[in-house]
Amino acid sequence: MNLVKQIFISYTGKDREIAQRLANDLQREGFRVWIAPDTIHASEIWPEAIEKGVRESSHFIVLLSPAAMDSPWVNLETSAAIVLERLGETTIIPLLVEKCEMPALLGVYQYIPFHTYEEGWKLLLRILHTGARPGLEMAVFPIHVRSEGSFQAGSAVFNLAFSPDGSVLAAGTQDGTIVRWSMPNGQPVEPIQASRETVRSLTFSPDGRLLASGSADNELRLWSATDGRLLDSATGHSDMVTVVAFSPDGARLVTGSKDNRLCLWEVRKGTAHLLRTLEGHSGSVYAAAFAPNGALIASGSSDKTVRLWAIDADEVSFVLGKITGTILCVAFSRDGTIVGTGSWGGSIRLWDVMQRQSKGILEGHNDRVYALAFSPQTELLASGSKDRSVRLWTYPAGEQAFSALRAHTGWVRSLDFSPDGRLLATGGTDGTIHLWRIRAVLDTREESPVASGRN
Repeated sequence: MNLVKQIFISYTGKDREIAQRLANDLQREGFRVWIAPDTIHASEIWPEAIEKGVRESSHFIVLLSPAAMDSPWVNLETSAAIVLERLGETTIIPLLVEKCEMPALLGVYQYIPFHTYEEGWKLLLRILHTGARPGLEMAVFPIHVRSEGSFQAGSAVFNLAFSPDGSVLAAGTQDGTIVRWSMPNGQPVEPIQASRETVRSLTFSPDGRLLASGSADNELRLWSATDGRLLDSATGHSDMVTVVAFSPDGARLVTGSKDNRLCLWEVRKGTAHLLRTLEGHSGSVYAAAFAPNGALIASGSSDKTVRLWAIDADEVSFVLGKITGTILCVAFSRDGTIVGTGSWGGSIRLWDVMQRQSKGILEGHNDRVYALAFSPQTELLASGSKDRSVRLWTYPAGEQAFSALRAHTGWVRSLDFSPDGRLLATGGTDGTIHLWRIRAVLDTREESPVASGRN
């Protein structure tokens, strides 16, 4: 999958020589290029042609120089690109061809030094091929990302989960089906008709034998992960089950619901037994997760709070923090010291569990953050949003590792890392699941791609 649809080159007449050289080199590499005046047809009106070119381009390259900063055309094109970048429809890559005073609107972007063409070209090509962002070679967490193909789920995807051994990928969908694929070859496994309503959440038990699902019909269901048989169905909520999560030892399971409550279940021999109801939220519970040590549960709600529940202690729960919007997802870091939350407004906040305070806000999405997942192997956090993008962050620094992944045409509702942390699955309301291979720059091992199930 080539994620670069078209590259728009913005430049001023003084820099035409380098712009034309760049366009020729990009075309030789197989990229489609929009550059004035070559791409403007004789019958087209210039402003309309330029606007159309920017809108149809997945990447916007602007050549920065003193002359460019004084050019009304460059400023107009860049302003349009910034608006589209905010909507998640393009990626801006500034190339500094001559030292100049950076305009305020472009000051937030890391540029590529292009004083020496050959060195700048190598870095630009690496960024376009890997999906990285400028400055990656100096990043704290240098990684490569490449597309591994995609699956069609047949309906909007609300939740994704890898089995503990990474051999199966499961998806809960809007039409009530649990769709499964055998990994890494991507062969479809017999789907499970889980409900007549949307499967809002699903998860594998730590031993891989069970698959738990929560649906809009208020039911918790346990399935045999081997043959898809229904083992148990339980009702503890008076509204839809929005989230299900197993404890690390598999002995317990927590569910959250729009009825403002969480339910804690004991799981024995494929059946769920209600232990107690956890009450404290004053709004719908949209997210819940066990800490890696199993002693805490984090939950997020429309009451704008994230709570921690000490399930085996006298202190039942306390508010870890409160924000200004609905919390849609929560996740624990692999060492359990950090809780990440994603909000309705598009921000991601990291919370220090021990200090019970915010560690900072990660800003990049411009709409609801529906999904968060910490890598099980590295200090990497993935996020998915209504803005149709997937972003990868380092933590606790909270810096973006590279540019956003933009393959979905619908909202990104779910994502999950494989157990080894080297594959990321993302699912959206477009009914598509995309797979991404993640590799550290220093890791030269090649891995076989998913062989089947691609589009």
